[in-house]
Amino acid sequence: MTAHDYMRSAVTDIDGLFGAGYAKLHPELVAAYMQTAAADFGAAIIARAIEGAGSAIASSVEAVASEVHCASPQYIPASRGGRSHRAPNPLPSPLK
Repeated sequence: MTAHDYMRSAVTDIDGLFGAGYAKLHPELVAAYMQTAAADFGAAIIARAIEGAGSAIASSVEAVASEVHCASPQYIPASRGGRSHRAPNPLPSPLK
């Protein structure tokens, strides 16, 4: 919507609530309506941007977590009776 659309909506809505001609007699109410509409529009734009950024961050965190999980050694908790906390390397050493 444009400012012109908000202005027309302000007059229509105010006159609809308080009677015909009320908006014309109370321009301060039209101004308050316009300020509120602008703030609401700005909040909606910011919310969309945050939502998009949040999705991008979540995807990045998942990708990093997946890479870290694949690259890190597996650990055996001591509570499961593991002497060493590291699992043995499943690949044979090329030097043996």
